[in-house]
Amino acid sequence: MRLLPIVLAALTAQRATACTAVVAGRKATANGATLLLHTDDCLDCDFRLARVPPLSASAAAQPEPVRLFSQLYPREVSNRSPTYDPSNLDTELPKPLLDVWTSDEWYNNQTIGELAPLEPEVAAMLGVVAEGTLATIEGQYSIANSKQVAMVESTCGATPALLSLARTNPSQGARDGALWDISALSRVALSRCPSARCAVDLMGYLATRDGFYGGQDDGLPDPSSNGELMLVSAEC
Repeated sequence: MRLLPIVLAALTAQRATACTAVVAGRKATANGATLLLHTDDCLDCDFRLARVPPLSASAAAQPEPVRLFSQLYPREVSNRSPTYDPSNLDTELPKPLLDVWTSDEWYNNQTIGELAPLEPEVAAMLGVVAEGTLATIEGQYSIANSKQVAMVESTCGATPALLSLARTNPSQGARDGALWDISALSRVALSRCPSARCAVDLMGYLATRDGFYGGQDDGLPDPSSNGELMLVSAEC
């Protein structure tokens, strides 16, 4: 008699491929804190957490690579965080895979553009940090920064007019696609914004300026389930 609930639970777990966000405001918690969480529901995602240290002013003044969205392991191989360092790849995996992931070709193919430092007047208007970047912790999306700004993500639909194809590798000369997905936008926002308003405004500014692409199926954007909703909170 207990078999049916177990089977139903297993089937439900296998179909959980959309994320859900949960928020509790300060009036709903015992200590007045705002709580955010989300389920990063995915059958094959790279679930590693990464602590990204802050950059100095001189390092932050250099163009920053913008990578193509990837949910599979490894979603990134770089020196941006110890988690992504090539030396920390899973050595139990086949060596040919490790050789591919640590090659310049793979890195270049994952890089679809770069973010140049914002113009001073734009940075001031948006409220980004004046020098350097903030420390962050991230998973598939950025989670929180050292100024206590945090964000969570929920799968949702989107207006088709907002979505376009992602750019291909810029070394191939193709520049006709969009530069940003929601994951990359979240990383940039939390690394530069000391307030929730700044994070929202910066993501909107970059998506409007450089183009936004959602999830893709057979090379085409899927507006029905990959708009992605971000809820942003900051310490008052």
